[in-house]
Amino acid sequence: MIWKPGTIPQIVVSDEPTSDNPNSGHNDVNYYGGYLVAESIPRKEYINLIAAAPELLEALKEILNEAIILSEDYLEIFRDKPDDATIQGWDKARWRRALVASKKARAIIAKAEGKS
Repeated sequence: MIWKPGTIPQIVVSDEPTSDNPNSGHNDVNYYGGYLVAESIPRKEYINLIAAAPELLEALKEILNEAIILSEDYLEIFRDKPDDATIQGWDKARWRRALVASKKARAIIAKAEGKS
């Protein structure tokens, strides 16, 4: 599914149907330039962000799936090491910040998927 700005101002459209109702105005592809996702969006940067949302979500999931090092289990390596110890060039503080960021990202994914 690809979302993009529509042919008229202040809307985002999809290349796939967004409504199960065939009589919905959301399906007026000729008018909107695609299947309506959102309308009355006041600023261009919001339109771009909404249009990119599905791809951003997918990219964030892929990053976190590959980032096994951003887990509490991996941080356990530091448990008995001094505060100035490093692993792969990162000190404890940087690993902790990465862990906090990954937890934040996982919470955002849950929110986007309606699980929070």
